Amino acid sequence: MMRRFSRRRRGGNEDRPSSIDAAVVLPRLIEAQLVEVASLAPWTEPAIPDSVAVIGRGERADSTPVIVAYSPRSATEATLAALAAAQLEVDGAGFAGQLVIVAPSWSPAARRVLGRIGRTAYVVEPVEAPALASERPVVE
Repeated sequence: MMRRFSRRRRGGNEDRPSSIDAAVVLPRLIEAQLVEVASLAPWTEPAIPDSVAVIGRGERADSTPVIVAYSPRSATEATLAALAAAQLEVDGAGFAGQLVIVAPSWSPAARRVLGRIGRTAYVVEPVEAPALASERPVVE
């Protein structure tokens, strides 16, 4: 009977990395030409856990501010992290730049979440980057 009411959680989180290294990922996004910016600085102020997504800030060549969010596991996680970071910037400095959301793949559910985003003061640009997938692709 004790086993049935155990507090131990079971699930697929055992192999989940503890954090995403922004110092490694953000330069890779620029090298792969997924984000057109001169540089990206990691941004930790939005308090997004680095086990969920990393956030970077930069500028385009025309001085347009850019916020980039990347999650290797889920486009939905990247979208929510990006929206939280952009909202923080809107509340603080009146952000009206571009929001780039990068994920290795965009599932139908993530695309529906993206489609539900209403009008914003900034441009939302989703980017699919299968080359950045951290695990082997699975055919569905």
